Amino acid sequence: MSLHIASLHRRLIWRLLPALFAAIALGGITAYFVAKRSADFAYDQALSAAAADIAGGVRVDGEAATFDLSAQSERILRSDVRDDIYFAIHLEDGRFIGGDRDLVGSMSIPEVAASSSDLPFRGKTVRAMSSGFAQDGVPFVVTVAETTRKRQAAALAIFAQLMVPTMLVLTLACLIVWFSVRNGLQPLEELKLEIEARSELDLSKIGSVGTPFEVRSLVHALNRLLARLAAVTKAHQSFVADAAHQLRTPLAGVQAQLELLSVSADPAQGPTFDRMRFSVDRAVRMVNQLLALARSETAATTLRLKSFDLAALVGEQADAWVHRAITAQLDLGFDLRPARLLGDPYLIRELLENLIDNALRHASPGGQITVGTSSDGDVVEITVDDSGPGIPEALRFKVFERFFRQADEHGTGSGLGLAIVRQIAIRHEGDAEALHSSALGGLRVLVRLPARGPGAGPIEMVRLPVVDGKAIVGRTPSKALP
Repeated sequence: MSLHIASLHRRLIWRLLPALFAAIALGGITAYFVAKRSADFAYDQALSAAAADIAGGVRVDGEAATFDLSAQSERILRSDVRDDIYFAIHLEDGRFIGGDRDLVGSMSIPEVAASSSDLPFRGKTVRAMSSGFAQDGVPFVVTVAETTRKRQAAALAIFAQLMVPTMLVLTLACLIVWFSVRNGLQPLEELKLEIEARSELDLSKIGSVGTPFEVRSLVHALNRLLARLAAVTKAHQSFVADAAHQLRTPLAGVQAQLELLSVSADPAQGPTFDRMRFSVDRAVRMVNQLLALARSETAATTLRLKSFDLAALVGEQADAWVHRAITAQLDLGFDLRPARLLGDPYLIRELLENLIDNALRHASPGGQITVGTSSDGDVVEITVDDSGPGIPEALRFKVFERFFRQADEHGTGSGLGLAIVRQIAIRHEGDAEALHSSALGGLRVLVRLPARGPGAGPIEMVRLPVVDGKAIVGRTPSKALP
């Protein structure tokens, strides 16, 4: 049996049950021998009584002994429904008196009242009992034998009667072992569930109250590891935040100097200044995204939770997004349905900004983008659909990785936008997914968040059905907005 069993519960069961079955098997063997001995004892008493009856037919005349038993009496003596009966009478010196001459009996007077043994006779196994008697001072031996059918049947019946309660005890013992091991390992199961329910951002200590003494050392070791991870994570976040802060000031200065230089520069150098301005703008955008990513990775306890209407939050920013869409020659529309959310408005606003910025940067001129909000029970959904070519299925999960960009991508993004989206969703115990089921024919990015906020439980992502080319109800195209 392999010892490499992943489950501790199974390992304990496989260690305990064989020992339990071995004990039951040993008990069964013992019960069988006890049953056989009991059956032998009972039927040996019957053989002893038959020997006494036979001894009553022995007649002694001087030193001569004869056996006088009528044929009818002998038939009665030998009659038995299940077994064959044999007997033989011998004098002390071995001379045969009567019965079955070929029955090997005791050649001497038993020192005890009677002795019994199993021996072969006429191709069968018989149980023979030899008893010593004396008539008028002449000792002789009466040997009575019978086949063992009744004994075996009686032994099996006694064995069965003994094993029925034994099997009941075995079943009960197995159940007790099973439930005892299961209940004994329940603290480990609870510890596992507690750890599984945690977000990867939750590096707080694991509570050791109620855990068995043997598990506390494991909990303490995990807590020490979590403390080290928290320290490393905090140092990493501080470094990113500090570096981004330090970069913002010189970048802002470079932007200002470029604007001043572009005013007094030769018009022929305009394209050069445009390329420089584009590069600086992209660097500023990346720094701001790094700052947003660092903030989204801060410990979960720093969330500033507030109940607000998600549709209203989108409406507050819609004007700026629409004007950017018009500049990029894109049709940006909104399908905003009431959706109340308990979350951090600042981070949710950052999530929306990165979602829509990602769509605006990667959409082709003349395309369509639709931003939607909705509520489904305890789940709030944010969707961004576009009419572009979409993303290959193999890459739909990778788009949420940091700095990921497709090989043939020509957009101006840094590869951090969707990573920030997913990180903020995870902070709120939700998730984000890229689906090729947009009503506009391109990609749909779906964010699902628990309406009751963190603590309401993580969201299980489900794929949405494809809407066959139909426009989203309530779409408000950007060209219709002022």
